[in-house]
Amino acid sequence: MSRSDQATWTTRRDEIRERAVIEVAKHVRRHGLGLHEVVSLADDGHALDQTETLIGEADRAFPDPEILKRALTEVLGCLENLSIARVDELSREGGGPRDIFAAVDWHGARLADLAMRYGPVLAPATGGARR
Repeated sequence: MSRSDQATWTTRRDEIRERAVIEVAKHVRRHGLGLHEVVSLADDGHALDQTETLIGEADRAFPDPEILKRALTEVLGCLENLSIARVDELSREGGGPRDIFAAVDWHGARLADLAMRYGPVLAPATGGARR
């Protein structure tokens, strides 16, 4: 690969990453509270902390791409690892979204889509609760 090709590749990669940061921040600004509600019901604390980090970073004028990526990955992992039995238990406990199954699936799928914008290495195979 020539230096010119390498420079073009680096520039293109940086543009893709910048767009990923913008899309993640935009999504989290719009849906962060709903995501927080779902994760707060489902998690023991770590993913909730990461959700709060994600929300806080998204509200910054210039979000840090690495912080967003790390928090996004952790929160997505929490949603990915919820068993159907746990989601069912959450639905019976109440206090969350009317349809917790749909909320977990929607947030998981959307976060997986956003993770793909950073590159296929980050994104897990599925989104939402395991069935």
